[in-house]
Amino acid sequence: MNTEKLLYSIKEVGDLIGKQPYQIYPLVYSGILPAIRIGSLKVARDDLLRFIAKYKGMDISDPDNIKPLLSDTNFKPSF
Repeated sequence: MNTEKLLYSIKEVGDLIGKQPYQIYPLVYSGILPAIRIGSLKVARDDLLRFIAKYKGMDISDPDNIKPLLSDTNFKPSF
């Protein structure tokens, strides 16, 4: 039997991606990170993996204004 968790609490999602729960709730409430309520909000493992893949390379710090991480195409690293 596979013992991997299917559902994560908001706190567990935050722990997994290195963020605080208060940073996860806006993602859920904006609809970009699907969740279900079973007592408290839970995020399915598959939805979390899809979310990460979909928004890789994006700035989602403002869920209402998602943009490419490097929106300036003239950006040149200085190293």
